[in-house]
Amino acid sequence: MVNRNKIIAIVLSALGLIGILSGITYAFFNYTKSTGTQQMSSGDILFRLNEGEDEISLTNVFPESTIEARSRNDNYITFSINGKNTSNKTIYYELVLDYGETLSSPKSRYKDEDLRFDLVELDANGNEIEYLVDALSYTSIANKRIWVDTVDANTNQDLTRYYKLRVWLDEEVVISESDVNADYTTQEYPNKYATVKLIAKGDFQEKELYSRLTKIMMTNAVMDNTSSDYVSSSTGIDFSQDASDTNGKGLYIRSGTENDTNPIVYYRGAVTDNNVLFADKCWKIVRTTDTGGVKLIYNGEYTAANKCNNTGTTTQINEGNTTTFKFNTFNSTLAADSYMYNSAYSFSGYSNGISTYYFGNGFSWDGEKYQLDDTADVDISTSSNRHYSVLNEDKDFKWQKIWYFYSRQQCIVLTNGDDITTAMAKLHSNTNNSNAKAKIDAWYNSNLSSYTDKLEDTVYCNDRTITSGGFDPDSNVPSSNIVTYAASNRGSNPSLACSKNDSFTVANEVGNKKLTYPVGMITFDELKLGGNNSTSYLSSGSEYFTMSPAYFHIVNTQFYTSTGDEAAQNAIGLRPMISLKSTTKILNGSGTVDDPYVVD
Repeated sequence: MVNRNKIIAIVLSALGLIGILSGITYAFFNYTKSTGTQQMSSGDILFRLNEGEDEISLTNVFPESTIEARSRNDNYITFSINGKNTSNKTIYYELVLDYGETLSSPKSRYKDEDLRFDLVELDANGNEIEYLVDALSYTSIANKRIWVDTVDANTNQDLTRYYKLRVWLDEEVVISESDVNADYTTQEYPNKYATVKLIAKGDFQEKELYSRLTKIMMTNAVMDNTSSDYVSSSTGIDFSQDASDTNGKGLYIRSGTENDTNPIVYYRGAVTDNNVLFADKCWKIVRTTDTGGVKLIYNGEYTAANKCNNTGTTTQINEGNTTTFKFNTFNSTLAADSYMYNSAYSFSGYSNGISTYYFGNGFSWDGEKYQLDDTADVDISTSSNRHYSVLNEDKDFKWQKIWYFYSRQQCIVLTNGDDITTAMAKLHSNTNNSNAKAKIDAWYNSNLSSYTDKLEDTVYCNDRTITSGGFDPDSNVPSSNIVTYAASNRGSNPSLACSKNDSFTVANEVGNKKLTYPVGMITFDELKLGGNNSTSYLSSGSEYFTMSPAYFHIVNTQFYTSTGDEAAQNAIGLRPMISLKSTTKILNGSGTVDDPYVVD
């Protein structure tokens, strides 16, 4: 690598440009101090102030850390804005970076993202009050708004605000002739430069410092129940079919939510502009929430060489040097369908060559043992509305356990006086962590715990609503051994509704308040909104679990996955989801894998 004492050339200039609206009286702003054009070579930088102060010579500039840069007194300019506003309307002004003078060949600019900027508010004595821009980089500094402030209406006295703008080259910049990943070669480095000018301008129009992420999404979204650029059908997207250039690609508003305070906006198909860099990790935007947050799915680690261009197992969490995990480590029970569960009642198959068992219409419990009520001999190969049984044992005897048949060959073993309703409630009461939740929580604690205040406490849905199977004691016992869940009926009409017990939250009252951290997993319905095919942005090239059970068959609980379904006890990928608060702003980036949105 090149000698770290190699001199870098960075030029700053400042201009004061404030527009005045015709017929409106207010004092315009101007800098009380500004820099003129600075002369530069690959050696020194000269600051020349317009008011005629002495020249400032900046030498020995090199890639350096934030601490090193802030210890210097020759890499910044100070300036102030003054004026007063005697009108009855608030003035909004902005500080904007832009390119300065272009130098002739062979000189060429440093990449904008290699520059780091501080903007610091000062008091009248030059003491630092607050960092307004804190060591930020920008993928482009062309007309880049870095700060917004106001002068309130009826501010009749002179107002002066003081600032310091510092710039340096990021310490991660690599200059090398041999490193293929170097940012610059040692030959081209001496001819690199940066010229930056600072502009102040303002008017009566309200300005945002950064665009809110939800605002950008909403601005570009179209309804999903009508034809549009990438939807050919007049009735909108067909969710039973894959995403495509004719069945959805881009940003859409979920039909039925368009008049809500916070409509649901989601990405679908082969989109490339929904990448986010948050907590130094890569994420993909999935959708907004009904409280205005933005749900993200984990997409791997960010590296300088690869950016966010991750695929396969690199998009999954690595916990304990492992990238594949079981959703739950047990089977033969419906409890395996749960992100959290309680009693893992045993589910068994019974035929044993015997066609007739003793069944009752119900049972009694004396505090210690069960006894069948209204017993009858039932051929289990035929339809019956009797579910409780003692198999072929003495039907008049009292037993410490009883069998409830939810199909003609499959049953759940009940104890402690529980009936099927109580047993199912116990199965799905949220006491013990699933293996998936334990792994995701451990990963969150190690990687995201310091960012919790930036996340909203929203719902992560583990919909365990059963839609087939004989769990209603007044229904006939079905012949099929397959127990299906509600998500399996929603392939053509995804829903984001969720019962309170299945809505996992930390403290949010709309949910069960059972989460330790505000993190969960994607659902089958969110996969369907996103396109759920190999060209969708949600396809990583490696199978991962959703939070949605699909069906239970004899011993296995099957979960929907990114490519189909998989048994809960099989090990595949886990990709956590988080939700950014509705106030989240985009600091930088365009949303691509090479230039992800950087959020505050």
